[in-house]
Amino acid sequence: MIKSSNLSIKFANRGKKKSLALLVFEYRKALQFYVDLMWDLSSVSKFNDLKIYGKFEHEWMSSRLKQCAAKQAALIIKGVKKKYNARKAVVAKFIKSGDIGKAEKLQKVIEKNPISKPDCTKINPELDYRFVELQRSEDSNFDYISFNRIILIYHSTYPFIHFGHLLEQLDINSM
Repeated sequence: MIKSSNLSIKFANRGKKKSLALLVFEYRKALQFYVDLMWDLSSVSKFNDLKIYGKFEHEWMSSRLKQCAAKQAALIIKGVKKKYNARKAVVAKFIKSGDIGKAEKLQKVIEKNPISKPDCTKINPELDYRFVELQRSEDSNFDYISFNRIILIYHSTYPFIHFGHLLEQLDINSM
């Protein structure tokens, strides 16, 4: 089971917000690079070989983060192509069953929205347990989220307020 959460970092200082914004910006560039690189491949695997990860050159981005971006790009491409192929299969099913009206209607939708390479400028990083650590604070209203292994030389912790009992609900040891 995949456990995920969106956290607000509105209580982090400006410098940390700026560094996080830079990280997201650079991650999106890597994600778009991998989408462009893998778009024309006949088959895309989320476990691409190391040759693909190394093609994106960046001075401070870790190999693990590049691997994460490549994996996310592969999943995005698979999703786009799967949706397109599913629509075409439904058209064929309608034609086979003799429902030409529905087939023509769906074919027009397919022609109006042809398959196209995804734009990654607004996609957020999907980081797993290797990158994010939640830390419970006993002495304040804030808990902390710590990002690890993202960049080669920098480690940062961001405060956030948990709503409800987020850390109790997530079994962090099982991630």
